[in-house]
Amino acid sequence: QGHAVDPKFTYKLQFEASNGGQIDQTAPDNNVGLLDAWVNYEFDPALNIAAGQMKSPFGLQQTHLSWRLQTVERSQASNFFAPPPREIGGMIWGLFGEPDAPVIEYSVGAFNGEGVGATNDEPGQQFVAAIRVEPFGEEDRKKLAPTWMQSEGD
Repeated sequence: QGHAVDPKFTYKLQFEASNGGQIDQTAPDNNVGLLDAWVNYEFDPALNIAAGQMKSPFGLQQTHLSWRLQTVERSQASNFFAPPPREIGGMIWGLFGEPDAPVIEYSVGAFNGEGVGATNDEPGQQFVAAIRVEPFGEEDRKKLAPTWMQSEGD
């Protein structure tokens, strides 16, 4: 994660390595996968454009890091309704407010709806919109987050 050329142009590459559950790390099931590969340009804190493979902005449990959740596991309801954890697509998003004041974050995106590294061979996309309100400021992390998702072509 970092920036290139201009501090407003940021990127992230995140890989995941596993051995397929085997103790022998040299077994043929060894696997290295790309989780995140995205670029973002911040025109203003209220207007960013991001594209690549990333988490779609659906729900709080999907977008938060696991150590920030109040329980150890993500809820079954969230897992049932949420799209795949990471998808290929793009979104426009932005923040209004300061870290110690009320913060409003919005995001609107179009994704392929197929999951990590998968291409969409059929017509139709997945559209996601979210607004997050942090009435006590970003530092307190209490949020209200209605989200909307529509899949086309299924």
